[in-house]
Amino acid sequence: MERRGPRPNEERNVPYAQDGETRYATITVYPLVAEHVTGAVIRIDDVTERVRTEELMIQSEKMLSVGGLAAGLAHEINNPLAGILQNLQVVQNRLSPELRKKQRGCGLARHPDGGCRGLSQGQGDRRDVPCDQ
Repeated sequence: MERRGPRPNEERNVPYAQDGETRYATITVYPLVAEHVTGAVIRIDDVTERVRTEELMIQSEKMLSVGGLAAGLAHEINNPLAGILQNLQVVQNRLSPELRKKQRGCGLARHPDGGCRGLSQGQGDRRDVPCDQ
């Protein structure tokens, strides 16, 4: 069925003040045209709660985006720092006088995990031997 006559005019989220508070309305004007009579029906809907909910959703999405950005940035900074800290610990362990003392005390070759390797006393197999023994 084809609609004839003028179309309704709608204004959305029109702000207005009521009791010192800003509220929002959607105003729709429906023109009436009949034989020799013209007029309009005006419909005003209070959409304040919907507008506020939409604003909260937009704010939440913004905060979510900022949180994701911050997490990504922290991850990108943390990865190189972890490598740097690990290398510093290796250097610190290699320069430690305590480690050198242990290596000399047990007379065995240093193992990459920081322990000593060599022949244990009384056995002919190679196994890890703590340096303080």
